[in-house]
This record gives sequence, structure tokens and C-alpha cells, in this order.
Amino acid sequence: MQGHRLAALGLGVAVLAAVVVVFLLFTTLREQKAPAVKLETIVKQLLLDGRSESTPSDTESGTADRQDIRGCVTDEYGSPVAGAQVREGPVAVAAKGSSTLATSEADGTFTVAADRVSAGQLSAFHPKYTPASGPVVDNRVRIVLGRAGSIFGAVYIDSEPARNVSLRLSDSVDSSTFARTTTGPDGRFQFEQVLPGEWVVSVSGRYPSGIPIDAKRHVIVEESADTQVTFDFYSEMALLEGRVTINGKAPVSFSIFGWVSAAEGVARFSATEGPDGTYRAESVTPGLARVRAEATGLDEFTHTRDAEVMLNPGESHTLNFDFSGGATVFGKVANLIPGANNGVAMLRGHLPPLDPATLTTEDFYAYLQRVDRDVFLDQTGEFLEKHLAPGDYTVIAFSVPGRAREAAAFRDGLYDWVYLTLEEGQELELQLTVQ
Repeated sequence: MQGHRLAALGLGVAVLAAVVVVFLLFTTLREQKAPAVKLETIVKQLLLDGRSESTPSDTESGTADRQDIRGCVTDEYGSPVAGAQVREGPVAVAAKGSSTLATSEADGTFTVAADRVSAGQLSAFHPKYTPASGPVVDNRVRIVLGRAGSIFGAVYIDSEPARNVSLRLSDSVDSSTFARTTTGPDGRFQFEQVLPGEWVVSVSGRYPSGIPIDAKRHVIVEESADTQVTFDFYSEMALLEGRVTINGKAPVSFSIFGWVSAAEGVARFSATEGPDGTYRAESVTPGLARVRAEATGLDEFTHTRDAEVMLNPGESHTLNFDFSGGATVFGKVANLIPGANNGVAMLRGHLPPLDPATLTTEDFYAYLQRVDRDVFLDQTGEFLEKHLAPGDYTVIAFSVPGRAREAAAFRDGLYDWVYLTLEEGQELELQLTVQ
């Protein structure tokens, strides 16, 4: 009987304690102004909180999702970058059409569902920065973006600011247009958010006399750097004229063209040919002109020769080409890449050899300016150059995949070179091997 009383007393105490716990819970919820919660929900949560670690979890039963990937986008100084688009994969892959998985917040952070990422990298893209990627480690990733650069400058005609002159910024490899702009009243212009690399700035407009302006310049943009370009034009142009002959006689056909390296960049020009081998190029941009003559004789062989002449504003200049005598170089190039751009270039002077690993765009174009003859080869690799002016030459054989007139292509190509000193009437055979 005494045992039953004790049991009843214990049960009463337990019930009283439960009532107190429930009262305290409801009092706390009311003080925090929390929404109404069902008693069964509270009890269920209390049971779950007190569950042993050995109890099978939802993850073990396969019902829970994988953990989210959390990351942050910053610049090279550690400052957060907001509004960056996060995509899957390295930059080269993500840039080709990967969908945007997330956009970074004001503090640079973002979250991506892990089941949407199969690669081990994420990339971030922002119009004011260079894209970058970062590895995903333990569902965490940090992506550091470099700042894009800019190209700015001014256009002058006769030392006065030129307004409303059109400028175009294009890719140096495929010539695709990146941006266009015009000069303001002060002649100034600017291209913003330009990614690092090689670009071409083209200028088009008209002089006060109505003569067209057409010039371009290659520009290297470094990361986070502002690159200045100034174009100076003169309304007084130069006149270039002369005559082309083969052994003293007019050729069957010929052409004269060239380009001027001046303060405004590289300006191209061509001449009007006459029936007796004479030519005339009007309104040529003043500066150091590289002139090329191509002439075909009765033997159907095409002669090529380059010459340099300084053209001064408002002056006439005479430059004649005579393909008479000279030296002959012939031979064969071995180990050419099938289907590549294969050729032999002959440059005036003994120039330092090219190093593909360190070849810069400036060095590349400096070499192009010195080319006296060049010929593209078929797969046989045989070549013949006649009527070469006596003097020193650097002969370069090349086998270049892609665009042979781009510095980047030469870094992936094969080539060989040799130094020559040619004399009048000399015939020389060369055997070259590109490697």
C-alpha cells in the first residue's frame, strides 16, 4: 500500500513538472512574440534535439541534399567584387557558354548548389575585371580577379585637337570589333574595360581638305594599366613617284604599295601605275615609308623589292626600282608542317635571331619592317629569289600553324635562319631545316 502511494506521488510530481515545462515554453514564446507553435511540434523538436548520435540520419537514408558550395570574389587587393557572374569550369571553358550559377553579393560572397557543379573549378566574370578561376576545396572557393585596363589618348591634325574623329578597337588576331568611339571637342578619346592583350586602334576621318584619314596602331594593354596613344596627322601630305623597270625596260605588269610608320601609327597607301612603268602615289601620310614594288617580266617571274624613304609634309619624292642583275638565291626547306603557312623571308641586314619564347609584338613587327623578299612555299619546300640587291641579309625559313603574320603564331611555329652577304651576279643554293 505504501509502495502504491509512492508511485502515485512520483507520477503526480512528473505531471506537475511537465505542466511547468510547457508553461515556461509558452511564456518564453509569448515574450519573444514568436508565431503560435503547436504543442506536438515543440515536443517533436525536443525529441529530435535529444536524439542519440547513433540514430540513423537523413543523410544516411539518402534524403538530404549535398552541401552547398560557398565562395568569395575579390580583386588582387582583397576587396570584394560585387556583381560577378560565377560559372562552372576554368575560364577558357566557362567563357564559351557555361550558364551563370550565381552572382556575387555586395560583400563578394556567393552560394552555388553542389549538385550543379561537376568540375573542380569555378570562374568569375565581371566587365571591369579580367576573368579568373579558382579550385573548389571542401566546398569552398576563392576567385581573385585582375582589373581590366584602358586605352586613352588624343587625335591631332596640324597640332590642333581633332573632334568627331571615329576610332575602332579590334582584336589583333581575328579583327573582331570590341568597341567604337569618337573624339570629343578636345580631340580626346578613351576605351574602357579593355582586357590585357594585343589590340588594334584604327582611326578614320577626313582632313579639312576632305582627304580621308585611315591609320591604325597595334597597342599592348597590361592588366590594370592605362595605355596612352596619340595620333598626329598633317593636312599637307607627301607625293611619291618613280619608275619600275626590268633590265631597263617596262615590266609586263607591276604594282606599288606600302605603309608609313609615323607618329599617327601605320598608314597604308598604294600607287597608280602607268603603261611605261611609271607610278604616282598622292596624299601619302608623311613619315618613314616602306615601299614595295612587285613586277612581272616576260619570263612570268615576279620580282619583289622593298625600299625605305622619308616622306616630308608637302614635298615630292622620287623612288625608282630597277630589277637588273643582282644576286640569285635558291634552295629547299625541309621538315615543314603539313598544311601550315610555310615560307622564306629575306630581311636586309644581319638581325639577331628570333626566340619564340620571348618574342614580343614590337620585335615581330620590327622584323616585318625589314623584309625585302618573302615567298610562301608549297609542300616541296623549294624556293627561288632573283635580282636581289647586293648586301647583307638574314634569311628566315618558317613553318607556322595559323596566321603567319601574327607574333603569337610564331611562338608555336618552327623556323631556321642563316646570314648571307650577297655580291652582284652571285648564285647561292641554301638547304634549310625548320625545327
